Amino acid sequence: MAPRELTRQAETLRQRLLHVAGVKKVNIQGERPERIFVEFSYARLANLGIGPADLLGALKRQNTVTPAGSIDTNGPQVFIRLDGAYDDLQQIRDTPVAAGGRTFRLGDIADVKRGYEDPSTFLIRHDGEAALVLGVVMQDGWNGLELGRALNTEEKQIAGTLPAGVHFTKVVDQAVNIREAVGEFMLKFFVALAVIMIVSLISLGWRVGVVVAAAVPLTLAAVFVVMLLTGRVFDRITLGALVIALGLLVDDAIIAIEMMAVKLEEGFERVKAAGYAWSHTAAPMLSGTLVTIIGFTPVGFAHSTAGEYAGNIFWIVGFALIISWVVAVVFTPYLGVKLLPDIAPVAGGHAGIYSTPRYQRLRSIISSAVDHKFRIAGLVVTAFLLAGLGMGFVKHQFFPSSDRPEVLVEVQMPEGTSIESTTAAAIKVERWVREQPEAKIVTTYIGQGAPRFFFPITPNCRIPPSRNWWF
Repeated sequence: MAPRELTRQAETLRQRLLHVAGVKKVNIQGERPERIFVEFSYARLANLGIGPADLLGALKRQNTVTPAGSIDTNGPQVFIRLDGAYDDLQQIRDTPVAAGGRTFRLGDIADVKRGYEDPSTFLIRHDGEAALVLGVVMQDGWNGLELGRALNTEEKQIAGTLPAGVHFTKVVDQAVNIREAVGEFMLKFFVALAVIMIVSLISLGWRVGVVVAAAVPLTLAAVFVVMLLTGRVFDRITLGALVIALGLLVDDAIIAIEMMAVKLEEGFERVKAAGYAWSHTAAPMLSGTLVTIIGFTPVGFAHSTAGEYAGNIFWIVGFALIISWVVAVVFTPYLGVKLLPDIAPVAGGHAGIYSTPRYQRLRSIISSAVDHKFRIAGLVVTAFLLAGLGMGFVKHQFFPSSDRPEVLVEVQMPEGTSIESTTAAAIKVERWVREQPEAKIVTTYIGQGAPRFFFPITPNCRIPPSRNWWF
């Protein structure tokens, strides 16, 4: 199919995709611009006494677009222009050219024909054939999974209406990666929640463990509400931040419920034990929560591409920890009043609780560390320096290695290489890649980089057209 016909098909598909719910815009990539060529012979012009400037002057005078005012409307401003611009090849051929007292038709002294940009500046090949790429941009705040399903439905309908020789296939499907990321998070979430509940139930007892474990889903539910109110969506960064915060959500709840249980063992009433847990642990827990959140501040306020991409780590972790603190000092004591079993006071009160052999061993270790504080401090400083030294051997990489299924290869040709030579080299490697059993889809971009399909991947799109290609 001719490039111009392929472009018309792409424009038709673009209009159909724009009507799909959730689509913001559709960009056509790889289009070869059409051109009109006027070819003449210098020898023939010399025989007729006509110079190239005469031809150019005649075309310029006839194709002048003269503004004739405008009309103001409630919407866009409407400009009025006089007729005179070319809109047909025959009009160009009929352009009069006057020189040496004679007048000629342009079509009698030159060949006027339609063609394409030569040399080309950007070519795209898909599975060994010339192709155009339709880049679908999602509306802000839209659900990527819903858009993926809608596009799949539209793709099936489009496939049955295409003319012979035209195929409509996907190169990159972001919905698949979103589905895998969400599935991975849900798996990790349920595993982590199960571990937290099992450990809490075994170490704290049945009822105490239930109180602690209940804090996690309540905190996450509140975080989801805050994300909705602040316009944040589920993506790879917010899901990762929730996984990071998941292990920190029960710390405050454990402290509050443990303090309440201890006071019940000392003989406090339930409500007074809950009030004591609030008054004596709320402020210290808030301080610890804020210190943890501050540790993520550089990521949240970094004025860079990394900060733009990963900034939500700070906000999501911050939301989760603040809400977990509120749950620990309000919800957890209330559940403790309702669910904790009747705990008989320990003989001896406060002193009796801490007179157990295990506590005495722990107390002796701490007392020994305090007695030898300079040695302990020296060991801590030495361990810190060794850790800092060891960090020097760790590779620094903000973004981890991509787990996406795409492989991008960039090849730069020598300066001055023509687009034809670059295309020939691209086709040679493309054929080899397509023969590999692991290759499912091979798309080649000659002259520019691939359209941006994943935020931290920015293909170099401004290299001169003869220097690079991608597949």
